[in-house]
Order: sequence, then C-alpha cells, then structure tokens
Amino acid sequence: MPMAGTRNVLVHGYDKIDDAIIFGVLKKHVSDFNTFLKEIEERYLENKISD
Repeated sequence: MPMAGTRNVLVHGYDKIDDAIIFGVLKKHVSDFNTFLKEIEERYLENKISD
C-alpha cells in the first residue's frame, strides 16, 4: 500500500484500520517520514528561528 493510500485509509476509513497493516507500511516506508519531517523542519521551523 503506498503512503498516499495509507493516508486515505487513516482519514476516511479509520474505523477499519488494521494495526498490523499500518505497522508494516510504517516499517517499509520509514524513509518517507524522515523526508517529510526534514521538509517541515526546513520550510517552517528554520524560518521561525530566523524571524
């Protein structure tokens, strides 16, 4: 399941979430989260510090 599909399940089908599937997706795509967090840090947090 791609990360976009995981987001849709979490947002629209939260009553049908299978913890084992979510955990598997997180393990398989952990680098996506690292990239996402880095983008947040670069775009928002660093700008706040320099303001």
